[in-house]
Amino acid sequence: MLSEFVPYLWICVGIAAAVVEVLTLSKVAVWFVPAALLAFLLAIFKAEVWIQTVVFIIISLMSVVLSSVISKKLKKIAKLKETQEIWEYKNFIGKSAIVTEEIDNGNNTGSVRINGKILSARAEDETEIHELGSIVIIVEVETGADGNNLICAR
Repeated sequence: MLSEFVPYLWICVGIAAAVVEVLTLSKVAVWFVPAALLAFLLAIFKAEVWIQTVVFIIISLMSVVLSSVISKKLKKIAKLKETQEIWEYKNFIGKSAIVTEEIDNGNNTGSVRINGKILSARAEDETEIHELGSIVIIVEVETGADGNNLICAR
């Protein structure tokens, strides 16, 4: 009698987990969706309820561990890329660049072309405006929440 309703229980668990995940977007329930799906398939094939439950728990734990490992590796790769980008930017210090978008700190605009790349730029002197097509010297690299900026002077 109970075994007739168990597949519906796993469907409800999976749907509830998916709904919670969509509403929170914080990876609190995503682990239970594949586990509930697998437990549902076991229920369809008439596996014992205790086996379904054990498989649900194991798959949930494996999902947590696997996603944690993948997340750490992705963060490490992102950090490495950011570090490489900063070093690349620092190599531009002392080199000249062509202004491709007027550099105006007051309007938060500006970009330069250097080594074939167009990168965001800011003026060293807050009041100075570097016009389109002018040549500037990269004097510093500024890193911040909005990314990296090349600090330019005439």
